[in-house]
Amino acid sequence: MKMYLGFFSDNCAGVLPEIMEAISAENSGFTRPYGYDHTTGESKEVLREHLGDAEVNFMLTGTGANVALIAAALKPFQGVICPETAHINVDECGAPERFTSCKLLSVPAENGKLNPKYITKFAHNVGFEHNVQPVMVSISQATEAGSLYTVDEISEIARITHENGMYLHMDGARITNAACAMGKTIKEISGDLGVDLLSLGGTKAGMMFGEAAVFFNKELAADFKYIRKQSMQLLSKSRYIAAQFKRMFEDDLWLKAAGHANAMAAYLGERLEAINGVTLSRKPEVNAVFAQIPRSAIDVIIKEFGFYIWNEELNEVRLMTSFATEKKDIDAFADRLAEVMKTV
Repeated sequence: MKMYLGFFSDNCAGVLPEIMEAISAENSGFTRPYGYDHTTGESKEVLREHLGDAEVNFMLTGTGANVALIAAALKPFQGVICPETAHINVDECGAPERFTSCKLLSVPAENGKLNPKYITKFAHNVGFEHNVQPVMVSISQATEAGSLYTVDEISEIARITHENGMYLHMDGARITNAACAMGKTIKEISGDLGVDLLSLGGTKAGMMFGEAAVFFNKELAADFKYIRKQSMQLLSKSRYIAAQFKRMFEDDLWLKAAGHANAMAAYLGERLEAINGVTLSRKPEVNAVFAQIPRSAIDVIIKEFGFYIWNEELNEVRLMTSFATEKKDIDAFADRLAEVMKTV
């Protein structure tokens, strides 16, 4: 049996057919490089309909967007308060600290979320030359644990962040899934609530490649074109990123893709919950399912269906869904797991 890889990550899926068509349609004629083309301008206008009066810059990768946004706002002696589970802290190979010389000030996470009390804790270091100066707070929406910050939680974090003279950054690698699940626009769960900087995810949403660095606080964008170039995120043929974002957001394609991914996670959760001996860590909120499965069963089924073991101590696994996930694949996994569970 060939291993099914779809549950590893939404990155494992291919490209939305509509996005592939947009890339192909862009692939004709000649135009100026480095974003000085009509498609880039049109795409930014489309995004502003969703984001409001924000400065949008197209990037190659999510790590690149996060690092460049930090560099735009912070000096080398300053730091970023973030949950210990944050992607910038765990999954970016130290890139934020290496390329910005800023320190990540990681704090305990509660179901992937940052508790505002840790912001004020670090605020006591302001003005003391022996300590890294906290100037940014970073949260992910949806979080790495598959949870969602509520509107009130983001508003409160933004309030405390700004009261302490800091900026609020949001890692939105899966913000389309979050907005869909919350029944909100992207702007309503980011800029409207006080987020200053947003890494707007495209790849996990169904694009081939590309992210966007978004400045709701446009003053911070003054020198960003130089930072983007220095951080090796300025693609000469950037119109191919722009074409994807334009197609994704010119209608409800992003919402359709996110809605399907979220619905598939809910269905997967239901199937797993019905298996004796399998425990859902929590009800899926977006396109991530976390479940605790006996290790002996994990060792068998992981050879047939790829997924991440999230917490070794708890035998907790993470299974992701995407726009390309099909019910038949979920059923195949759940049926096989139920069969394996009878032998453990």
